[in-house]
Amino acid sequence: MVDEQLVARGISDPTIIHAMLNIPRHLFVPAKLQREAYADKALPLGPGQTISQPFIVALMLSSLDLNKDQTILEVGSGSGYLACLASLLVKKVYGVELSQTLVESATDVAKKLELQNVEFICADGGYGYEDKGPYDRIVLSAACNEIPRPLLKQLAPDGKFIFPLTDPDGEQQLVLLSKEDDKLSEEVLGSVRFVEFQTS
Repeated sequence: MVDEQLVARGISDPTIIHAMLNIPRHLFVPAKLQREAYADKALPLGPGQTISQPFIVALMLSSLDLNKDQTILEVGSGSGYLACLASLLVKKVYGVELSQTLVESATDVAKKLELQNVEFICADGGYGYEDKGPYDRIVLSAACNEIPRPLLKQLAPDGKFIFPLTDPDGEQQLVLLSKEDDKLSEEVLGSVRFVEFQTS
């Protein structure tokens, strides 16, 4: 998976590659789909839920300039795959997910992998997780048609926020926002396909 799907497509950060090699993707997918766990495609987790394709996950992480001093918030953490990968790269990860079933499953996998710095919370991600903010990096792993303002408010100075944005025609683009001196700059990283962001 790593050589053919990531390195061959330009993912070169050794910390990202190390994380992808050390967090087994098959642990995050339903048992009936484990034979497909290392294919470069999204897989269904349940109604309206998927685990993103490995390349897109690696692209998102590599775009954030991660280091061991940072705290990350992931909204729409789903299976917990991205959050667990990020836990090898940063100080602390909080994953917010609306589905209690997925939160419990992600927590179980994190414990199995002995990851001490990742925590999953069952809550409406539209509000972020203000209790532990601000965050150096924020990931929204579901598509929205406008930037969720509560999440922007929880982004630290010099923070970065990555998310898929749906345009009026229904097309999605992966957008990276960088914050500097309370000003935001925007970079479009390419076309993607995510499930739509759900709130309670």
